[in-house]
Amino acid sequence: MFAEVGLDAASVEAICERTGFTRGAFYSNFETKDALMLALIERVAGEKIDEVAERVAVLQARGEDLEPGALVCQLQDVAFEKKQGILLTSEIRTRAMRDPRLAET
Repeated sequence: MFAEVGLDAASVEAICERTGFTRGAFYSNFETKDALMLALIERVAGEKIDEVAERVAVLQARGEDLEPGALVCQLQDVAFEKKQGILLTSEIRTRAMRDPRLAET
């Protein structure tokens, strides 16, 4: 939902409706939408790091060139594989540029 409409436009009610959780369930897990966004950032970043590590291991096993330029070419699609991921990453970056607390986190 954050990728589709942005953090500001995604209401807690809409998030709860889409996920099938009650408002109470939302607030028992997250204080705010920002807290949910931070949890999502951690999850997405962790998945990306895991994917890069797996790719590097495969490249090493094949004896591929791991010079930085070649490595970037081999891994660039990890960051830009899906439209939703690009939109979410853009939303996160834009929000972090406006919110020093989020940027620090």
